[in-house]
Amino acid sequence: MSRVMDIADAMATRLESQAALAGVDVIVDRQKDLAETLKKSVAKAKGSAITILWEGFDVPDVNTSGPQIRSRYTLRTWSRPVLADGNTPADELVTAICKALHHWIPEGLHSFGEMTITGGDFTPDAKWLIYEVEAQVTLKL
Repeated sequence: MSRVMDIADAMATRLESQAALAGVDVIVDRQKDLAETLKKSVAKAKGSAITILWEGFDVPDVNTSGPQIRSRYTLRTWSRPVLADGNTPADELVTAICKALHHWIPEGLHSFGEMTITGGDFTPDAKWLIYEVEAQVTLKL
C-alpha cells in the first residue's frame, strides 16, 4: 500500500474512533464507483457517510529538514438533504472531522508531520447535502 493511502486509511480509523461520528461510515475513495456504497451507508445509522479522497501533493517552498511533500486530501460528508430524527446534521460532522484531524500526527512506519485542516466548502447537489473539508499532511521522504 502506498504512503498516501496508508494516511487515508489511518484518517478513516481515527474518524471511526470518534464518539461524535459513531454510526457514520467512513469510506476511503480508491477511485471506484461509490454511488451504491454511499446510498447504503447513508440509508443506515446516522443518515450520513464520509469519504476520504487523496487529491495530490505539492512541495513546500522552504525545505530545511530534508526532502518533503505535502499530501492533500478532501473529506466529504454525504447526508440526506432532509434529516430524519436521530440523524446528525452535516455541519456537526464537519466540526467532528476538524476536531479529530487538525494537529493530529498519523502514526506508523512512515515519517509524517502534523495534519492541518486548510479549508472547506459546500458542494451543490440535487440528491445530497455535501460538505467538504480539506486537509494536508507533510511526508518526509
